[in-house]
Amino acid sequence: MLKTLASFASLDSRGGCPYVRSFTLLLVNAEIIAVGSELLTPYRQDTNSLYLTEKLNELGVEVRFKCIVGDDAEGLTAAAKLAMRRSDIIIFTAASAPRKMM
Repeated sequence: MLKTLASFASLDSRGGCPYVRSFTLLLVNAEIIAVGSELLTPYRQDTNSLYLTEKLNELGVEVRFKCIVGDDAEGLTAAAKLAMRRSDIIIFTAASAPRKMM
C-alpha cells in the first residue's frame, strides 16, 4: 500500500519561484513471533513484543500480528510460513536463556 505525504514547497536551484514536491512512502506492516513454551504458561509474560511494537510504531511500521509459539520446530515452522504470507517484516524474539527445540 502506498501513501502520499503532504506536499512541501521549496525554491528551485536558482533561488527563484517555489515549486511543490511530494513524495510517497511505502507503508509496511510487521509481525512479531515470540518463541518459548514458558510464554504459554500463566507464569511468564511476553514483554519483548510490547517493547518491539512501541519502537516499530515510532518508525511508522504497523504491527498487525503477534504470535506466541512453543519450543517445537513444527509449530515454529508453521508460524513462520503463515507470517511470510501476510507480513512485510517478521521479527522472532525469545527469552534470553538458550532453549532446546524438541
